[in-house]
Amino acid sequence: MSRPTQARSKARLAALTQATETLLRRTTPEDLTVNELAREAGVSAAYLYTRFDSKQALLDSLIHEFETGQRDKAARLLRPQLWEGVGLEERISRLARQFLTAARSHRGLMRAIFSRRVVRGVADQGEAGPSFGASDQILEWLMACRKEIAHEDPREAIRLSLLVLFSTLQVALFLDLAESAHRAIAREVVGMLTTYLLDGSGAPLELIGDLDREQGS
Repeated sequence: MSRPTQARSKARLAALTQATETLLRRTTPEDLTVNELAREAGVSAAYLYTRFDSKQALLDSLIHEFETGQRDKAARLLRPQLWEGVGLEERISRLARQFLTAARSHRGLMRAIFSRRVVRGVADQGEAGPSFGASDQILEWLMACRKEIAHEDPREAIRLSLLVLFSTLQVALFLDLAESAHRAIAREVVGMLTTYLLDGSGAPLELIGDLDREQGS
């Protein structure tokens, strides 16, 4: 592929990504049509069908590109030398803020990711941090503070905490709450997880059990 062709291909992909992001802010992945997407991106529907077998294939490709970019960004941001002396609580707080910033900037794609994973049940398999696509990187980054963690199994405690953190923030974004509500939810869940990890008192799943008991009383 020649450089001009490569440049055109990248430009079209960028236009498709932006068009998808724009349209998914006001419609669902199920209701999005190829004709709408082509018109918004300034390309023909025929062009889309020559590149992708279906609308879902197009969405999957754009999501893959987005998550790949987030993995690359995470690799740069999570370099150990940048975080020397930064404790677990501050790391979790920054992680929540970074997630919200990235997710709010790409809310359309995030909704598509959330919908796809709910349908496929990926969240039930423990995959965390779709906006980053870097759960292993984040896990090791937090494990650098393992000495602060009171839980008897620090790795599993962090894994569960990441799942709770990202799942909670994803739901908040999916419900299209105000930015102030997103920040408030982030503060609450960060505080809860920090207590869980640093004090070893209780666990996120035990909190769910408490709610069940209250509803049954």
